Amino acid sequence: AESSGTNMKNEFPLEELDLIAYRKDLKVTEKDGKVFILDPVRKQYVKSTPEEFVRQLVVRWIMDHYGLGRGSISIEKQITAGLRERRFDLLILDTTHEPWMLVECKAPDVVLTDKVWYQATLYNRTIDAPYIWVTNGHSQQLGAWNKDENSYQAIKNFPIR
Repeated sequence: AESSGTNMKNEFPLEELDLIAYRKDLKVTEKDGKVFILDPVRKQYVKSTPEEFVRQLVVRWIMDHYGLGRGSISIEKQITAGLRERRFDLLILDTTHEPWMLVECKAPDVVLTDKVWYQATLYNRTIDAPYIWVTNGHSQQLGAWNKDENSYQAIKNFPIR
């Protein structure tokens, strides 16, 4: 997909995002009848699952739209959320390498319900990123933390990093 040309200078409208268009940018290989996708952050091929497919679409879009290198993206790191050990899908870091946006990826056939949003907010209690993005590749939900109201507010544009 072509670069939006924004590279952190402008907000990007959530409704205009077509992650599926980035599938042509994914590097895919097959081995023993299984499909693998090149993850540019981890610098290795990873088994293609529906959720991994969406995660790699997000990585491609983030790298393209924000002009980020692999050092600004963290994938599947373990955290303690509530009383359990969990792994977040993606974390985008700000220019000082602090958490900026937590991304929760779901398979394309998973409906983005309140339960999915709750999972992301639970993880973010540990991470403390100011933004959360939940996606299944087709649908997007984006929220910003409002300290005054102690809650997330839906936002319509991807923020400037």
